Amino acid sequence: MLVAKIRSASLVGLAIISVPSAAFGAAFVNGGFETGTDPGASTKLNAGSADLWGWTIGGNSVDYVGSGWAAMEGTRSIDLSGIGAGNIAQTFTTVAGRNYTVTFFLAGNPDAGPMVKTIRTSATGNAAQVDHFDATSHSHGAMGWAPITYAFKASGTSTTLRFASLNEGSAGPVIDNVSIASVPEATSWSMMLAGFGMLGSILRLRRRTTSALA
Repeated sequence: MLVAKIRSASLVGLAIISVPSAAFGAAFVNGGFETGTDPGASTKLNAGSADLWGWTIGGNSVDYVGSGWAAMEGTRSIDLSGIGAGNIAQTFTTVAGRNYTVTFFLAGNPDAGPMVKTIRTSATGNAAQVDHFDATSHSHGAMGWAPITYAFKASGTSTTLRFASLNEGSAGPVIDNVSIASVPEATSWSMMLAGFGMLGSILRLRRRTTSALA
């Protein structure tokens, strides 16, 4: 009977811990831009292009850069200004009302001015965020990648994340290594802590039971 109770409690504790982790995932893909048509040194993607897996291309155009300069991770990155200001967007699954944090790395095409590159990040139903990167002292071999974060609250079961250049020339802001994380709610943290506490109690009970039976 005692063994049965311990097993039952173990299952309850595991269930409590597993609920938050199962709910926090977001179906976001290709944040490093490594999957798509081989860009060689660099290739221009016009609005509507399907050559970058998971992303849609808008605005004027973007440059899909391979060996043209050093990526932040992997071998590929995106210059958001092709011939003119372009943008990329991806729609992915979210939980309405849940908070998310987007992290990406920002640099700038150092080949032409203006040397201060400007990017606008936005998510469905949320205010946009504008960030700047000064490419003056950087080069193809030393891009100076800087981490940027953007927080949003999902307004529905799907969210469109968009990165847009605000530079009209052909040398704009460059991004790489985009990732998205869900921010656990206070109640979820409480459930997780309660689950860990229950498992601790179960382990102590097992040790006492084993000692008594020895």
